[in-house]
Amino acid sequence: MRCPGLVIDAGTMNAPGFLRCIVTTQVAGHKYRGLATAAFAPELIKPTQVEPPDFDAFWDAGKAELGKIPVDARMTLMPEACTSKVDVYHVSFRTVGPSWSQVPARIYGILCEPKAPGRYPAVLKVPGAGVRPYFGDPELAAKGTIVLEIASTHPGEPGQGGLRRTGGRGPERVLVLQPRRQGDLLLPARLPELRPRE
Repeated sequence: MRCPGLVIDAGTMNAPGFLRCIVTTQVAGHKYRGLATAAFAPELIKPTQVEPPDFDAFWDAGKAELGKIPVDARMTLMPEACTSKVDVYHVSFRTVGPSWSQVPARIYGILCEPKAPGRYPAVLKVPGAGVRPYFGDPELAAKGTIVLEIASTHPGEPGQGGLRRTGGRGPERVLVLQPRRQGDLLLPARLPELRPRE
């Protein structure tokens, strides 16, 4: 709802940071809410945490552990989801599990890629919070992009055409290492060898 001439003094900041202004009002029985955020010298914002002494060693060990686990990628074509321009696959591949588990976890997702041969950029879409079906992004793929949408890191089940999340995300260690493994699947050298149609 626009209010010509209305000016709100939201203040300012004398130190680097972000200032957010939230405005709410009620007009004719309807509630309206708007917000805007302004950055003040964001390039000067300093970290508030100090890295522990073993920070690099911890993550180097995690990456080394991940490197020892075979990708073991599995791709299943989903004919009902394919279009004239895009092939859609249900995919899964192995990754590191929580530190207390001796069994490697599996990542589940949906891969959409253009049918026409060629070199394409790739987009990795990671899951947010909550439980919902996942359908991939064939519309973006139709514009000339390979899209891998991650749905779950636990055994999944089809959910009304998509893949439904069926578990928690696990410790931060797993969350940080997973995108590295997901990127492994998108490597140009790997996709051709995994496609069942080639």
